[in-house]
Amino acid sequence: MNKKIKKITIDAILLALLIVASKISIPLGPINFTMQILVVLIICFTVLPMDALAILLSYIVMGLFGLPVFATAYAGIGYIYVPSFGFLIGFIGMALTMFIVKKKLLIEKNNKYMYFSVSILLIIVDYIFGFLYAVLMVKVFMIIDLDMTVMQILLKFIIIFIPFDIVKGIIASIIGRRINNSTVLG
Repeated sequence: MNKKIKKITIDAILLALLIVASKISIPLGPINFTMQILVVLIICFTVLPMDALAILLSYIVMGLFGLPVFATAYAGIGYIYVPSFGFLIGFIGMALTMFIVKKKLLIEKNNKYMYFSVSILLIIVDYIFGFLYAVLMVKVFMIIDLDMTVMQILLKFIIIFIPFDIVKGIIASIIGRRINNSTVLG
């Protein structure tokens, strides 16, 4: 198969996987529990950072143009008022962080602890974007009408998800390392 076609096909499959992962959703207050972080980590680990950025930007743009790809039933430009939108912006931050991490170095080292460390770093990047966005929308601009303190936002938007996201980080580290060690993407 032509390399360019193979790359486009892999990117499309990963985008579809992200959409499916967003639909596996359990409501936990203002934020849904989904499998998005797991898939975003796998995307960041297995494709070039520029491809990861393209996949994640495509996902966000599709949702903002009204396609039902996000975790909730809402879609369209109004989704920017959903408290969890900052975490979607964080996906872009995760892809950009991979430019700094140097995926090639990650693959060359081939160390499971390094993969896990990078997964935790990427999750923290997403948490920072999500938390700051929620605080800005709720407390500073008062666009989202939630009667929450900053500590309540931290608890309901971040802390409750830490154990689940650590497990997702472990799983993504294993999957990403195995895919990078195989000839699947080569």
